[in-house]
Amino acid sequence: MKKITPPPSHPLPHAQNPLNKHKKHFLPPPPSLLPMETNTPLKRRVELKHKTNMKPRQFKVVDLVMQKAYPYEIENLSPKWTDPFLVVEALGNNAYKLETLEGGAISRMWNTKNLKFYFS
Repeated sequence: MKKITPPPSHPLPHAQNPLNKHKKHFLPPPPSLLPMETNTPLKRRVELKHKTNMKPRQFKVVDLVMQKAYPYEIENLSPKWTDPFLVVEALGNNAYKLETLEGGAISRMWNTKNLKFYFS
């Protein structure tokens, strides 16, 4: 049976030890790069500012709205929003069913982020 002997101790410090050349020595990251805690005052301030700037859009039935044009319909000078439509039904979860002013139904539902009020 062979005896296992530990490697000989080296008189040089760890960084100068030739046995440790392959190991990299990194400094810890500065505190500004560490992940933010969830209850820090800065995070609460940013969250409050975001909530005050958000304006939820809620449309009522018979409101006139404009819908965002499809990306492939937009050219340099074309309007970004289409003609007014009438809100027929609020389906919940910010989805609305629309129809044209002449009474023609639109087959798909629209989310509030693709609609805005029409002011005549």
